[in-house]
Amino acid sequence: MEATIAEKFHSLLNYLLYTKVEFEIVADEVGDSRLRTALYGFSEESDIYITELCAHLQSLGFEYQYQHILPVISAPIELSSSFTANEKGNELQSICAASEKSITATYYDILNSYFPFPVIREIMTYQLNTLRSILDKICFLNSARFSN
Repeated sequence: MEATIAEKFHSLLNYLLYTKVEFEIVADEVGDSRLRTALYGFSEESDIYITELCAHLQSLGFEYQYQHILPVISAPIELSSSFTANEKGNELQSICAASEKSITATYYDILNSYFPFPVIREIMTYQLNTLRSILDKICFLNSARFSN
């Protein structure tokens, strides 16, 4: 496998691992059970996708070592009632928006490159669409928490 594409896959897998950990941390802070389940679901999907991509890439000579990555969060995540009515939910909406933007860019960085493995391309396209769909669901559930 070409070194450049290997670096891109390494970045993608690292980012998926990062988001897995980040969404687990956020889920631990959420009181709403449906939202917490969706956050843990996103985390689990990220982990499954890492394993799936690694299995396919290993046959091409690509090795990935899991790293212990802790997300760097600039401010403490407080998903509580300490926000005003207009601010409630904005912190999670921001995390989801930033994650979707980064995930999309990271996947497209590979998908827009020369990579002659159509099966892996199909898997990656499915993964990207699923992750984006889960993020949309999280945003919807988050908004529903405060609409009452």
